[in-house]
Amino acid sequence: MLDDPFAETAVDDDPFASPEDLKRSGQFTPAPPIDLIAERLIVLVPREFDADAKVSEYLQREYGLKPTREQWKTDLVILDGEPMSYSYRAKVQGTDGEYEEKTWEITTFPYLVSGFRVTWGNVIGTLNKLAEGSKPFGLGRLRAGYSAKDMRSGKTYEQYAAELAEWERKVQANPRTAGNKPKPTWHFVPSNEIADVAIARAWWKDAQASGFSVR
Repeated sequence: MLDDPFAETAVDDDPFASPEDLKRSGQFTPAPPIDLIAERLIVLVPREFDADAKVSEYLQREYGLKPTREQWKTDLVILDGEPMSYSYRAKVQGTDGEYEEKTWEITTFPYLVSGFRVTWGNVIGTLNKLAEGSKPFGLGRLRAGYSAKDMRSGKTYEQYAAELAEWERKVQANPRTAGNKPKPTWHFVPSNEIADVAIARAWWKDAQASGFSVR
């Protein structure tokens, strides 16, 4: 058990480690869409890596995905932001393969989403690299940007945000001529800002008291 995993953390320090699974007494939270998580201050705790995670038939059919893909199973702690509401597919009890749309609301933070699956290639690459480090989890934000190669060549998150805003303006003006929505590459960007670390430490104090374990 770490007294303060945020202590003496330099900007380039590795914030991740490989903790044991967290037991949550059967709590279920449908995964929020990444668009609602983006830019919020979060903690990601990597729990389990699967190089051949199965992809549901629904996702294969709807998005043309392959039957398996790499996946990190994590604990996601959302530390800040406005209340969020989102829909999810739930199996209808007593049926064989029937689903219905339901709505989930998150109104208070911090909020823990256990078993949050990370399948975005660039974030998986980051988790693969950071999982062997000395820190037990990552504090930062998921941000939409360009490919890692493009980001290394000088493109920025702000440029992507401006491109997306311009596309949204075109959609409002004339959807038929707006073209395709700019496709984001998702990145996990660690934070060492004093204000962010203060929020994380306050969460960590309560999390420890309630039995949250990162080892």
